Amino acid sequence: MKTTTSRLAVGGIRLSLLAWFCGSVAFATEAAQIANPIGRVARMFNSRLVEVEDRVSWIDNRITSLAKAQDLSLKSANGCRLGRTTPTSPDPMLTLDLGKEYPLDQIYLVPAQREPSEPDGLFPRRFSVLTSKTPGFESFATVYSTEKNLYPNPDVFPVRFSARGINARYLRIVIHAGRNRGVADLSTLSEVIAFSEGVPVSFGAAVTTSDSLTIPGSWAPEYLTDGRTPLGIWQSGPWTKDRGDLVQVSDPNDPVEWTIDLGKSQPIDHLVMFPYELSELSDSAVLSGEIKIWISDQADGSNAHEITGLGSRLEEGSCKVPLIVPMPGATARVIRVIGTRAWKLGERNLHGMAELEVWSGKTNLASHISVTRTTKGV
Repeated sequence: MKTTTSRLAVGGIRLSLLAWFCGSVAFATEAAQIANPIGRVARMFNSRLVEVEDRVSWIDNRITSLAKAQDLSLKSANGCRLGRTTPTSPDPMLTLDLGKEYPLDQIYLVPAQREPSEPDGLFPRRFSVLTSKTPGFESFATVYSTEKNLYPNPDVFPVRFSARGINARYLRIVIHAGRNRGVADLSTLSEVIAFSEGVPVSFGAAVTTSDSLTIPGSWAPEYLTDGRTPLGIWQSGPWTKDRGDLVQVSDPNDPVEWTIDLGKSQPIDHLVMFPYELSELSDSAVLSGEIKIWISDQADGSNAHEITGLGSRLEEGSCKVPLIVPMPGATARVIRVIGTRAWKLGERNLHGMAELEVWSGKTNLASHISVTRTTKGV
């Protein structure tokens, strides 16, 4: 048995593929430069031109500095498919139960990854976004509705709607029109994310649907709130020089354990595990093939219990998309992440993790706390 102190939870948060959309990275503003002599004269008579040009320069710097949107292949837990199973069926819909009432700021609908047979995607063409305090939606607020108009194809970009601080526990998407592909009004979504005071509150939310076209391991309602999207997760911050922790073991069944002590028992909303990116692979990253998570509110690890429900989110094993583990109502001081089966790369048996985050509200409790790694059979 070998024990090592790792730097998984130390330093800045890794920049995800959605940083380009969330706009949380700071950029330096440069004064606008005008080469045309006529432009210089015009600026003397209209000072507002200086403000406009400086603003354009700032926006240009921001756009060119942000990461480009690109699909990452999801081979499992792709999202949810909806459609009318019969011609007389009512409009397909899905409903999220956030667990309690929140003042909602923003709601995002994330398109599912594009398929070769559907290069334009299957994002809903007409839909409504509703919120309510009660499960029956006897009284509800309309956040957005296309009404009779067709919504333009968002391509790979998440679609954002302002909820204007509406207090709600339930969020409903009603599909009025989709595509006709063997099933009437077929549509797909990868994720539905609700924000309250800048914090995502929908991870792990229970999802119910009507006319869901479920394919086990690939398309199911619960994948709408698992945090997995073709664009990564809502996360931002500076890159760290440390790439994380990568361990090679002799036998694929040799376990690797990462343990973090938060210092005291605290409420936890969810964990985020970033895969370790290998320089020799452009489209893959390493996370253990099978993972078990144990938490305890005691320093010695007593009273520990296992967090279940990871399911098919680990089946893929080679994608760069981080793994989010919702833990509603949990409290813990000690967290153990155990890789029980290695990820195979040729003849190599690998366990890896770039960063481990422990979120409570808006705070990453694991920031600047060392992680202890224990290995066997290295």
